[in-house]
Amino acid sequence: MDHIITKNVRRPGEPGTIKLQRIYGDDLVCVRYKYDYKKKKRYKTIELLVDEKDWEPCSTDQYCYKRVYIKIGSHEMELQKNIKAAGAIWNAEKKAWKLAVQVVRDMDIEDRIVIDIG
Repeated sequence: MDHIITKNVRRPGEPGTIKLQRIYGDDLVCVRYKYDYKKKKRYKTIELLVDEKDWEPCSTDQYCYKRVYIKIGSHEMELQKNIKAAGAIWNAEKKAWKLAVQVVRDMDIEDRIVIDIG
């Protein structure tokens, strides 16, 4: 997929989004046009809002940068991928992932905290 590039991103209401906006309504976030130069194809993709919940940003910098260790099963590949993308670091000695507590809170995985390291 490294030969596919996104050339255009449209917001709801802009040309190229009207039909999709009728289908998906307010859940439509954007429409992207991607081009595959090897296959000579254009793809239209959409981004949809699929969940909404209240969120509070961290109240102090100290809380934002506080780290914790969390346990994630070896079979939970998707969750591992997501926490790695959020900056998690594997600690082989503790057999746990080190991650900012704010990220843990945002991902709603606080029940997985095993060690609070400050």
